[in-house]
Amino acid sequence: MKRAVRTAQGLFIIVMMILFCPSVFASDAGRHLERAEGYLGRGDLEQAIKTASEADRISQASGDMKTRIRALSTLARASGQAGHLKKAEEALTRARALSEQYGAADDRAEVLNLSGSLNLTAGRTGQARTDLDLALTLLPQTDDAGRLRASILNNLGNLSALEKKFDEAHAAYAEALELSTRLRDNGMTAHALLNMSRMRIMQKNYAVSRDLLLKAYPSAQGLSPSHDKAFLLIGIARGLQTIKAMSADFPADPGKPALDALNNAVATAREIADSRALSYGYGYLGELYEQAGDYGRALQVTRRAVMEAERIGMNEARYLWQWQSGRILKKMGLPLEAITSYRLALGSLETIRGELSSGCFTCGEELFSDKIEPVYFGLADLLLEQAGRPEEHGSADAYLREARQVLESMKGAELYDYFRDPCVDAYLSKQLTLEQISDEAAVLYVIPLADRLELLLSIRSEIRRYPVDVRKDVFTSEVKAFRRTLEKRTTREYMVHGRRLYEWLIAPIRPELAAKNIGTIVIIPDKWLRTIPVAALHDGKDFLISSFAVATTQGLTLTDPKPFNPATIEVLTAGLTESVQGYPPLASVSQELTDIGLLYQGRELKDRTFLSTGFMDQLQGSPFQIVHIASHGEFSGDSRESFLLSWDERLTMDQLERSMKSGRFRANPVEILTLSACQTASGDDRAALGLAGVAVKAGAKSALATLWYVSDEASSMLVVEFYREFRQHAVSKARALQNAQLKILKDSPYRHPYYWAPFLLIGNWL
Repeated sequence: MKRAVRTAQGLFIIVMMILFCPSVFASDAGRHLERAEGYLGRGDLEQAIKTASEADRISQASGDMKTRIRALSTLARASGQAGHLKKAEEALTRARALSEQYGAADDRAEVLNLSGSLNLTAGRTGQARTDLDLALTLLPQTDDAGRLRASILNNLGNLSALEKKFDEAHAAYAEALELSTRLRDNGMTAHALLNMSRMRIMQKNYAVSRDLLLKAYPSAQGLSPSHDKAFLLIGIARGLQTIKAMSADFPADPGKPALDALNNAVATAREIADSRALSYGYGYLGELYEQAGDYGRALQVTRRAVMEAERIGMNEARYLWQWQSGRILKKMGLPLEAITSYRLALGSLETIRGELSSGCFTCGEELFSDKIEPVYFGLADLLLEQAGRPEEHGSADAYLREARQVLESMKGAELYDYFRDPCVDAYLSKQLTLEQISDEAAVLYVIPLADRLELLLSIRSEIRRYPVDVRKDVFTSEVKAFRRTLEKRTTREYMVHGRRLYEWLIAPIRPELAAKNIGTIVIIPDKWLRTIPVAALHDGKDFLISSFAVATTQGLTLTDPKPFNPATIEVLTAGLTESVQGYPPLASVSQELTDIGLLYQGRELKDRTFLSTGFMDQLQGSPFQIVHIASHGEFSGDSRESFLLSWDERLTMDQLERSMKSGRFRANPVEILTLSACQTASGDDRAALGLAGVAVKAGAKSALATLWYVSDEASSMLVVEFYREFRQHAVSKARALQNAQLKILKDSPYRHPYYWAPFLLIGNWL
């Protein structure tokens, strides 16, 4: 009996727990959520993430969906601010589904606003606008919803500014500002003014931008201490620094408004123990002192910035301040200490490279060119300078080899940033060192620095440095002029520029090439040099192609070095002869495909049979060694806009990659990918980077492609001759292209380099 009573009592207790625990869980979830929002307000993002995750777990267990929506929203905000964009997206996906099922209109609008902001950051502008427009329609026209409405309008303004729809952006910011002013919301007022000023900087209206920043300052300064206040003040200071750097209208301004804003940001961050804000506050103070020439104070506060970043494991800030320390130390005349700081900066940068490049659409390509590339170039510059004075410290050869490795790492990072996927790292993991591969090839790195041009020449196991006394801006201007005049097929204006570039790039190394019996030059170009065909440089008597085979690659470690020795070669050819999707017909393509078919066995897809799905099925189903596409294609500065034309659609680089890397090609990659009618966007070095990286992206060992579109008859003649040389004379790919170009140059109506020079061999040249 007693046992039965005890059992009944136990069951009663369990029932009571089941009945009453939800409210306990709910209040516990609420407390966790409140703490998470407190952590977020103080800038303790990792603790905010941890506590919001716990609030999500508890509210899910209790069935409190309203609290769970808020918890997931807080988790998304904290994750996004910490740079964990994937985690933020996952939280928002769950929050959005729950808000549609259980949430009120303001819950849905809040989630959509966060989703729109995240999509904007990731570059999904269409989805961002859909989210933000819907969020705005869900909100009632009441003061209670005013702050959220102002936030949505602010995000819409950011979106329109990014799309260069400046009138729309101004209208959205103005409405957000009117709302926040009426509601006396100083934080939102400061945000609206700050974003309006950024838009004016984009428009180069620096005076108006400065006035807006000075108006934003008291609104931000009047806020209670918080993470948001600290970063508003930092944002205002950064805007003032940008205006000072970009405009000559404020020469008398010693930077005091920016200095005051940064000092107040540091004081705010100290008060709430916000290491993240402290690191950025100290770091930008260091930059301000650096610009003023106060290097001692600059180094002192920059080291504090490094310490605060290290305290919370914030590598995205730590690398910035280690890099800044290196710059300052160099200016202080301490090159070895500067090298140490630069090495530390690159070590920190390598750990977060993918996080920096993925999802920073709002940064644009300037993120890489302004904040990543200069770290690599800065270290390479220091190492090359030290190699010129080895008697002071260390071996010249060691400095040169380290400089080369730094450049290789930069090339991989650059390609990773362009394509924004792991294909580069996967490719890097398979590659070998090329020093022992080809005795008759020289590898030439061209390094344009602010005050000089550096040539780094690798021949077998040797490495040599050739400094050239030409500034980067002068060199770049000459390269652009050469490209521009090469495309004028009825003039010889290109000669003066081709001769000058020859004197800078080839003349210094020509004696060494002759002494070592070099027959092939492999160029590893940078920036604008990618937009020109080096084969067309001229020594006053002949083009460079008359003496050397020329290939280009993004880097040694981005090149599969194994030679090609198959028993048989099977080719997949695909082309368009008719006008498709508004592009003109390519009349010579039919004969081009026929001629290739006479040289190699394989399969042909032409016009209506060149459908995207059929083409990809062929790639996945058979082990082709050569893939030849004779169709219009364009490479743009944005990899997502690059394409190849099939009969029914535009094939993206992602589609090409998936098809060529699947099935049997995993172990045996395509040997040659030929794109015989493609072109790069004129004058776009980023587009040329896409062309240079196509072999890596597609998983092919080599690519043969054109910098600009030429006559399809000339193109067909050259590529067929290339294949004939490669098959019948057992020469390297680089030599086959050289022979084909020389034949066109000497024995056809297409002697002008406009016709034969734009063909580049990219990647493996063997």
